[in-house]
Amino acid sequence: MSFYRDFSISQDLIDLTFKPRFVLIYGRREEFDKDKNLKQKRGALMNNDQVLMSYDRIKPKFLNNYITCNVKNGKFIAKNLSPIYKIGPYEDDMYNVTNLVEAVDNTEYLTDERKVFLKEKIPYCLEYFKAEKNGVDVQITRNGREFQTDE
Repeated sequence: MSFYRDFSISQDLIDLTFKPRFVLIYGRREEFDKDKNLKQKRGALMNNDQVLMSYDRIKPKFLNNYITCNVKNGKFIAKNLSPIYKIGPYEDDMYNVTNLVEAVDNTEYLTDERKVFLKEKIPYCLEYFKAEKNGVDVQITRNGREFQTDE
């Protein structure tokens, strides 16, 4: 199925039984509270694999470290980072995401100082992950200065 290929779904997940759930996000809670017809339509749409919710239910999880990506030909291309994005050797899942440095500039709510820090640190962490994947114990340095690999 092209969905699995396009989104680089691993074989161990493909082998699982997959049951899609659909979420329709529509309007504001206040609109539903005031309109009996909308409430009835919402009730008619609800079943076990469909959820209808208002924009009021969407809240960011600020404790999560996330990257907003586009997926093209099975490759993840970073568009934005969480404004509180942390980087370090424990974030090795970012190794398969391209365009991370460029995504820093697209990210709102980052100070210029933070952007400079991330744009300098991301390449070094990627270098660390690459070496680690190849079984090399690595110290990351630049201009004779050793970099920390954790925030």
